[in-house]
Amino acid sequence: MNATNFRIPIPRSLSTLACVSLLALSSGTVSAQSGITLSPQQDLNTPDAVVQFWTPERMKAARPMKLPRVEGRPAPAAPETVKPSGKAGQVKAVAPKGVKLDRKAPALQLSATPEVGPGSTVWYDYPPPQNTFDLLGGSVRMQFPMSTFGKLYFQDIGGGYWVCSASSVTSAGDWGAGNRQMIVTAGHCCADGSGNWHGNWLFVPAYWEGNQPFGSWAGATAATFTSWFNDGDFSRDVCAIQLYTQDGVNVQDAVGALGYAWNWSLPQAYTLAGYPAADPFDGQRLWITTASTAETDTWQAGDAPFTHGLGSTMTGGSSGGPWVLGLNPGGGPGNWINGLNSYGYVGYDLEMFSPYFDDQIPVLFEAIATLPPAP
Repeated sequence: MNATNFRIPIPRSLSTLACVSLLALSSGTVSAQSGITLSPQQDLNTPDAVVQFWTPERMKAARPMKLPRVEGRPAPAAPETVKPSGKAGQVKAVAPKGVKLDRKAPALQLSATPEVGPGSTVWYDYPPPQNTFDLLGGSVRMQFPMSTFGKLYFQDIGGGYWVCSASSVTSAGDWGAGNRQMIVTAGHCCADGSGNWHGNWLFVPAYWEGNQPFGSWAGATAATFTSWFNDGDFSRDVCAIQLYTQDGVNVQDAVGALGYAWNWSLPQAYTLAGYPAADPFDGQRLWITTASTAETDTWQAGDAPFTHGLGSTMTGGSSGGPWVLGLNPGGGPGNWINGLNSYGYVGYDLEMFSPYFDDQIPVLFEAIATLPPAP
């Protein structure tokens, strides 16, 4: 079975009109990069209008985007097929402007210690081990790299209010420094998988119980894989969004940015971040999960040969939250996004899956990172 076609449910009745015409977002343009679709730039809609649109009442009314769950069970990949599509690479994380990092600081010591030996791509039986907790000290969320994690509000094409998770990611690459205006989330937080864009994106980093210590940034242009945009391919459920500035300040300069890594071998140990809002969570705090790769899955593979999963109790609203390799609060090596909260299986609520980050990830990021700076 190939990727499941996934469509976000659209409410039939709306009490409030969107501040932009979301009907204009039902089409996308294919970028110069093959296999990437760009949204129309929301230039009719000033950043201030988006910020003003998302009042506290509308934020409260935003429903957590349901974590997509599909029927069946994962189909593990054959060991000989779980190979990187090219040379492993990474681009380093970037500190907030004016903050000096200790590049020698060690990352948190997490290790992937599979229960199942070589010759398998199932490394843990269900439910896989994990540790999920909130950051009890609210100020911790304002420290790099936790400052890069945030909530992402948006509207679907019918005008419904939704919320996901996202992270600020460096716009740097082989092309140079880029526009310093990029965040990354799940594809289903940008488009419904049936050819329709969402819109009115608003990124709120370090959100905590209604507080917005860094303010918020409005979305300008999004890019996702065409196979997600048209066909709901979970192996390509990734989206990058360019943000407008906030009073002339780029998001990367204000909160810093994660690096990114691709074509790394499995299994790996990860730190997941997100704002789960569906029961038993309430979306008011940042939650963290530490876990190692539990298994691969070919049942939801499409353009990519497999996805991979690990243990997590996060629910709807956490979609798009990053999977970080080498979380390093000191700022040394690490802090690379290498996956994100994407989907799960019905009846298996203690496991989360992500697209495997292969050499198409830098291609997607380049499509957003090299756009002219948004005002």
